Amino acid sequence: MNKLYHIFYVSEYKGGELHSWVNLPIEEVAAHITGDIDWEELFERCADDEKFANMQDEEFFSLSCTQLLNMIDDKILEDIAYDKAYPGNIYAFDTRSDYEIYTQNEKGELKEINIVNEPGFIEAFKKALRADAEWQDEWKKNHKNEE
Repeated sequence: MNKLYHIFYVSEYKGGELHSWVNLPIEEVAAHITGDIDWEELFERCADDEKFANMQDEEFFSLSCTQLLNMIDDKILEDIAYDKAYPGNIYAFDTRSDYEIYTQNEKGELKEINIVNEPGFIEAFKKALRADAEWQDEWKKNHKNEE
């Protein structure tokens, strides 16, 4: 049986609405976290990484989302995933609280976990990011004249 996860968070909407997604495989948890990705923010974050130090700004910012994703390593992906799942808002100050993510232990009891440390999460996160990056690149290509 595959391990299932349960996500809970509070949004600032109407003073604190509780949201929950239950019985999710790790791929769907990764997709939920990927839904919070802002590619412009991701480019800005990666621009300061030493991996891109020898690249001119113009060259770096002309990369497609897919090209950037191909160049960043798993440590950067872990940091990004952690920041998106756990932005440091325990009370939903601006948009939403940190996710609280649970799974069941061998006794069937709920146990809170850090999803970034779960086996297979980074692979699932990278796959979900790739799908989003390809969509973003296609959208930019089709709407080039509108920018």
